[in-house]
Amino acid sequence: MLDQDKDVISKLKEFQGEYVKLTYVERFVTFFWMGDTKYFITAVEKESSPHFRN
Repeated sequence: MLDQDKDVISKLKEFQGEYVKLTYVERFVTFFWMGDTKYFITAVEKESSPHFRN
């Protein structure tokens, strides 16, 4: 596991239950050891709710 992956996982845990903005890459070729998805999260940022603006 890369350090970047550990950072993404820790931020997802930290921001659980909050609104977040995800940055991801789409891979056009997948490998079975990478899972069933073509989308891989590269960054997580906390975001304010689109429904409630202050």
